[in-house]
Amino acid sequence: MNMLFTKKQKLLLQIFVALITFLTLLSGITFGVMFALTRNISESNSIGEYHPSLPSQILDIHGNLITEFFSDEKREIIPIDELPRHLIQALITREDREFFQHNGFSLKGIIRAAWKIMTRQYVSGGSTITQQVAGKHYADRSQKTIKRKIVELWWALQLEKTLSKYEILELYLNESYFGHNTYGVEAASQFYFRHSARDLTIAESAILVIQLANPARYSPIKYPARARVIQKEVINQMVDLNYITREEAELSFNEYWNKTYDPLRSSSETAYLVKDDKAPYFSEYIRQELEDILYGSLDYFRDGLVVHTTLDLKYQQKADKYMQDGFISMNKTYLENAGTRTNFADKEFLPIVEALALFFDLDSIRSAGSQDKKLAYDNYYEVVNPAINALSFLFDSSDLRFISRMGQANQAGKIKR
Repeated sequence: MNMLFTKKQKLLLQIFVALITFLTLLSGITFGVMFALTRNISESNSIGEYHPSLPSQILDIHGNLITEFFSDEKREIIPIDELPRHLIQALITREDREFFQHNGFSLKGIIRAAWKIMTRQYVSGGSTITQQVAGKHYADRSQKTIKRKIVELWWALQLEKTLSKYEILELYLNESYFGHNTYGVEAASQFYFRHSARDLTIAESAILVIQLANPARYSPIKYPARARVIQKEVINQMVDLNYITREEAELSFNEYWNKTYDPLRSSSETAYLVKDDKAPYFSEYIRQELEDILYGSLDYFRDGLVVHTTLDLKYQQKADKYMQDGFISMNKTYLENAGTRTNFADKEFLPIVEALALFFDLDSIRSAGSQDKKLAYDNYYEVVNPAINALSFLFDSSDLRFISRMGQANQAGKIKR
């Protein structure tokens, strides 16, 4: 019987049998898990409800934003109908081209992902957008197991029954991590491009959707060359799918890299580090007050509070200007006084140093040129001035004490300079 099959045919037969066995096991496990999960079916009543971390806004007396309080997640919810169509098209192109045709899962994707899990290969793709949303809410996506895939599949089916396609997309875009401490497409757009996601261009949309796969690798701030290559691929694929024209693609791509992209931006920048605060000391006072008032009840870093205060930012800005002018004036006065002290030292200390050098025959502190003068000063500060200070206390001499203190002050000034 073995003679009837070649080695290649036997290998194909073994693969076919293994695949049939796997699909049979997968079907059995799937239905078993589905029946087991029916005891938790009450959870399906809350499908689509989510409570993401939202920053708390601190407002002045006129409702102007002073700052926001957030810990590790910078997020702002935006409705799906306010986002540009090409963002949705870029997302579908990159993540799930059959999103509007399937019922929550792709059989090809599931088989491919399961095979990679069984053969311990790198697992990527395979999950539809619906499965990714389901996995975030109801499974541990850090686990690379068949069980996790089955749980994702079950809840993906429930999501598709409960929500519309655009509601699922809204969940996905508002929850996903886009790198640099930004969660949700609006916060990501504000961070990367300094404007709302409502105003995203085609090229900017492509940049954002490639962050979903691996923001650490494709960050346009850290790795612009990598991001540019993948961005171009997505835009070209959008052209091939007739979402945009070739002219639109080229115009948006060139405009992004020639006008929008900032090559001087710090690669270590994150949403948290660039937090704008128009009154930092006042904000810290408010934070401490909230800490006391809300202790044990609400979390002002995550619960999206809106805090109205009595501060008027117009007056705050004027006060900041007065303070800045005052610091400039103080620095100018200090520098002028420092120059006066230096002149005083040249006039008063140098003759004393010269006299001491001649009287005690101390060549080390005798000054002639500029270099010798510096050495003389150094020796005076280190050797002579401490002795004068001691003599001022021994003889209770206010004149010696004054000279000693001026010497100490001038030495300190030279060290700082």
